[in-house]
Amino acid sequence: MYALYRILLVVHIAAAAVTLGASVGLMRHLRRTLEASQQAFALAAEDAQRRGKIMGLSGFIVLQTGLALIFVIGGFKAAPLNIHIAFTIMLGAMALSITVMRPTSARLVELSKAETLDKVGISKSLKKLAMGQGILHLAWIIILVLMLVRIEK
Repeated sequence: MYALYRILLVVHIAAAAVTLGASVGLMRHLRRTLEASQQAFALAAEDAQRRGKIMGLSGFIVLQTGLALIFVIGGFKAAPLNIHIAFTIMLGAMALSITVMRPTSARLVELSKAETLDKVGISKSLKKLAMGQGILHLAWIIILVLMLVRIEK
C-alpha cells in the first residue's frame, strides 16, 4: 500500500506542476502577438486553447489521483480537514476552468480567424482570461499550502 501511495503522490504532484506550468507566460504571449500581427495572434490563440486542453487533462489527473490518495489512506473519514478543503477548492477551480477559461479560449480562436481583428472584443476576452487565470493561480497556491499544513478534525 505504501508503494501505491508513493506512486500516486508522484503522479499527483507531477500533474499539478503541469497544470500550473502550462499557463506560465500565456497572457503575455497573447498580448504581444496581438500587437504584432493577426497571423501571430491566431497562432497564439490556438496555442492558448491547446494549453488549456493540456491543463484541463492534467487537472483531471490531479483530481483523480487526489481521490485515489484519499481512498488509499482510508477514505474521506480518515483524511484530514485540509484535504477536504483542498478537494473542494479543486472542484471549484475545475468548474471555473470549464465554464470560463475554456469558452473564453475558444472565443479568442474564433475572433482571431475573422477577416479583421475586433481588438475591443479580444481585449474583453483577454481580461476575462487573465481574471480566470489569476483566480486559478490563487486557488493553486491555497491548495499547495493546504497540502503542506495539516488541519486535524
